[in-house]
Amino acid sequence: MAHEDMPRRIFVNYRSDDTQAVALTLQREIERSLQRAEVFLDHRGLQPAEPYPDALRREIARATVVLVLIGPRWLTLQ
Repeated sequence: MAHEDMPRRIFVNYRSDDTQAVALTLQREIERSLQRAEVFLDHRGLQPAEPYPDALRREIARATVVLVLIGPRWLTLQ
């Protein structure tokens, strides 16, 4: 498979209390605009009993792009 034919795997890191709406919009627009893009969002990409930290590390390692969404409450959320 040629490099340009490979799917782009995009990991979106966000805080659900702060930027979840932005993350969902970004996912929709990326998948609409880029034909061969797979966007990973934790609440949609993880299985219910899957160990959270291990799954996130695995998905980050598989990603070709990692986007970090930093919202206005990034530093104050617990």
